[in-house]
Amino acid sequence: MIDTIITRMRRKIDIVRLDAKARQDVLYHDMNELLSLLDMLERELDAELARVESGLETLHQLHQKMREGEDQ
Repeated sequence: MIDTIITRMRRKIDIVRLDAKARQDVLYHDMNELLSLLDMLERELDAELARVESGLETLHQLHQKMREGEDQ
């Protein structure tokens, strides 16, 4: 769902950016900055997801070790 939201935001910002560029509006530069901020947000979300997945994998490994200890 987050990917869909980011994609739609990126598309809308790009449309406004191109329209502002065609009208030679200074808003064009603001849209470039918004696209850059959106890229930064996406990278941070990807990094956070990787940390969560890593933590889940660690928990899974600990759980497996506990179950192996119970079997003995």
